[in-house]
Amino acid sequence: MELELTPLKLEPLKYDSLPLLVWVDDNPTNNVKEIAFAEGLGIKVVPHVSTALAKAWIIENEEFLRAHDAAHSVRFISDNTRLESDPISEPDLIPYYNITAGENITRFLRGRSLHAPVLIYCGDSIVHTHYVGMYRDAGSTCRSDTVFRYIRALVERKGDDREWVGYYT
Repeated sequence: MELELTPLKLEPLKYDSLPLLVWVDDNPTNNVKEIAFAEGLGIKVVPHVSTALAKAWIIENEEFLRAHDAAHSVRFISDNTRLESDPISEPDLIPYYNITAGENITRFLRGRSLHAPVLIYCGDSIVHTHYVGMYRDAGSTCRSDTVFRYIRALVERKGDDREWVGYYT
């Protein structure tokens, strides 16, 4: 599986297939096994390498997301921190380390009244993910087995799986 690390276009593409998993991570090669697992199950995975691109995609696809705003149709996975820049509004900006990236994307979704589940999947920064407790249907983990179960629940079109909700290490 070969992943594109930089977007070819800044324009967000529209998607209309389910189930859908939106994955935000500045280094998607960290998640090759998990993404391959999801795609192998027939899930459409939409990867984004920055918060800015993910937000632009969400805005562009908001009508579709609202129509399918349920745990059995659409889910999000994000890392907690990421090296990023804003290629849309500031293409020449030097990349910076965003230590609140996971919370930013979760807050953005909930601020737009989108309720699809959000799982923060990270490493050592897991200790800084207690914020997930402030949001409905949000969780954090550093365990790949939790991510695989989260993905499997999507393909099985489950909406009542809760083991991943909340702060976990």
